[in-house]
Amino acid sequence: MQHYSTLVISHPVTTAVSQYSVVRVNGAYTAGSPILGVALYDAEADTLASVTVNGLVPVQLADSEVVTPGDLLGLDAMGKGVAPASGNKVSDFTTVVSVENNHALVII
Repeated sequence: MQHYSTLVISHPVTTAVSQYSVVRVNGAYTAGSPILGVALYDAEADTLASVTVNGLVPVQLADSEVVTPGDLLGLDAMGKGVAPASGNKVSDFTTVVSVENNHALVII
């Protein structure tokens, strides 16, 4: 899936993050913290992660979640994308542009 990161920052993470998961300002997945962006690579806890804060990027979907273009992508407790009505949704993120290989492409 093609993606375009127009602004990537190095940000400290307090928990291990997975590639293409949504990272919050506190460096974890905690729903109480504002969304920062999408991790470009896996990162270990207490390290710096490369986080896209602006661009067209994929977000890994949680297992068994189905979204379609135009849906408002929800997030689960691990920063993965879920369907708008999923029982695992803890917050909303942004609108889905396209879906491919269990990833939702979004603009942030």
